[in-house]
Amino acid sequence: MKKAIIVAAIMLFFSVPMIVMATEDESVPEWIAVLAEEIGEETYVCPEVLESIAFEESRFKPEAVSKNGKYIGLCQINPRWQGERMERLGVTDLKDARQNLMVAADYLKTLFEEYEDTGTVLMIYAGYSKESIRRYEETGKLTGYVARVLERAERYERQNGK
Repeated sequence: MKKAIIVAAIMLFFSVPMIVMATEDESVPEWIAVLAEEIGEETYVCPEVLESIAFEESRFKPEAVSKNGKYIGLCQINPRWQGERMERLGVTDLKDARQNLMVAADYLKTLFEEYEDTGTVLMIYAGYSKESIRRYEETGKLTGYVARVLERAERYERQNGK
């Protein structure tokens, strides 16, 4: 009886179609790569980090808006928190990829000038609490967000021969 149940279970297992999770395409669209390179040169921010953030935040969708409506565009910029920066840069449309990347890069540049540690910079960019950042600085343990952004940026750099 046990053999019959085991054989039936095995047959059932192999007769049910297997669902295979497709890996998400993280390839940088050429037009984003060109923008990131140009803006990276202007701001001294690694273009691959900009590309990785754009993927992580919006999956390269310039028109992306967060569920709460507060974060806009490729790098999910919050105009409430970045309004002065936007005004200084002449940015009026966060759904415009160039303008969005420029705000993100300028913000990252400012953060890198204040904090030399990339993990800290990315945690602040992503809005982590001061307590989370303190824990990271004490332990060195990256958050999932920061680890994904850094790993992807490294892959992009390798792809670009850097």
